[in-house]
Amino acid sequence: PNTVRISERYSELETLKDDRPTATDRIAARRAMVRESAIAAAWDLARAHGLAAFTMRDLAARIGMRAPSLYEYFSGKDEIYGAVIHEYLDRASTAAAKALTPATYPIVG
Repeated sequence: PNTVRISERYSELETLKDDRPTATDRIAARRAMVRESAIAAAWDLARAHGLAAFTMRDLAARIGMRAPSLYEYFSGKDEIYGAVIHEYLDRASTAAAKALTPATYPIVG
């Protein structure tokens, strides 16, 4: 799977420290990275086993966290479901828009 563990992304936070962002900026960046990693891992798990088949423990293990820690980033599995579905719809929308560009279907006049 293409899922990246949280510990592997700390170098991105270290780069932020060099630019001297505020602590609030670093916390927000870490929060965004954890959510992004969790959604990517949930996407992988959903494709492999079905959306309802994976557990918070499975998801947490996939990104190198403990399940209770995920609740600091998501209110529960329903919010993760929503994020995965949103991700799917974004990908489908992007693919559809790309497939229907004028370069793909030129107007013949």
